[in-house]
Amino acid sequence: MIPFVSRWLNKRGEAKRIDAALTAMSMKVFVQKRLPSLLDLEAIGVNASGGDGSKDAPVVVHANRSTLGKITQQAWLNEQFGQAPDEWTLLMKVIYGEGDRRFEAVRIQTKDGEDHVLHFDITGWFGLSR
Repeated sequence: MIPFVSRWLNKRGEAKRIDAALTAMSMKVFVQKRLPSLLDLEAIGVNASGGDGSKDAPVVVHANRSTLGKITQQAWLNEQFGQAPDEWTLLMKVIYGEGDRRFEAVRIQTKDGEDHVLHFDITGWFGLSR
């Protein structure tokens, strides 16, 4: 087989696998009216790792699409603080850079009135389409 065609088929196969997983997750969200958990996302190779969300130890979001990155970030927040908007509310998001890295600072308020600022390393998926 021609190498170019082989690479194209591999990428197309990966895209089909990801799209199938996203469709399955979309149906799960529609039926259960909730976001997928981090465990659900790990099944398709997306995860959040690293620190505790402080500026010195941001949570690293590993994703190959911006949509998956945002969903993973939301799932991490839900696992830490409970389901939004019942348990917490988003107040603000700011994207900033340090060198060649990109970060997002997220400010939330829990239902008890406490504010939290959390930092995510979004370098891996920042600017990627979808």
